Amino acid sequence: KTAGTAGIFIVFYIVVAHLMIPHLERMHEVGLLLTTVHLMGPMATCWLLFFFITFDSIANGFAELTCFADRRFYDDWWNARGLDDFSRKWNRPVHMFLARHIYMPVRELWKGRRDAAGRGLFRRMQKSMPPSVAAMAATFFFSSILHEVTIVVACHRWNHGLFFFSQMMQIPLILFTERAAWFREQQALRNWSFWLAMVFFQPFLLCMYTYGAFVPKTSDVIDPSGM
Repeated sequence: KTAGTAGIFIVFYIVVAHLMIPHLERMHEVGLLLTTVHLMGPMATCWLLFFFITFDSIANGFAELTCFADRRFYDDWWNARGLDDFSRKWNRPVHMFLARHIYMPVRELWKGRRDAAGRGLFRRMQKSMPPSVAAMAATFFFSSILHEVTIVVACHRWNHGLFFFSQMMQIPLILFTERAAWFREQQALRNWSFWLAMVFFQPFLLCMYTYGAFVPKTSDVIDPSGM
């Protein structure tokens, strides 16, 4: 297991150094969209390698050292039929934490105050919005903030909350898939749409957050003529 993890780290480094960074360095020449397309394969590979390192190697290693009995760190997220299904299966410990400490308390609080008397916009929103939707919105809001902070620290760049808004936009997409009967019944189509979204939007967000680091500024460009 240790040798396999070390080998995966080596493969991860090779993919990033030789298949991702060169495309990011030429992003100002070929454009954002073409760079995103070039990074779809390498980014998906790194994503799968990261999943194996985190949940199958490191998590199981710590579980073995601490004699932790529950080794169910993930479910079959590759068969996810939507973004909501993926969020429940991809990282099960985090999902259970958010469900216990945010989703369930907010749902019960919203349900308890929904029938209370009162006026105003917030009171009307409480009466019209189901408790499950309000709890999901609060959970995604908390998770989006943590993801945005992580990305900003890792990339040393704040891109006007792009990752935050992209993750919050999952809420209307989830509601659409739940209410559109023709789409809800197409299980294979939902899985294909999930994979397409993950494979395309991850490198797109990477390009957006690293654009300032790899695109040279006008003041940094040296005139070949020496003028």
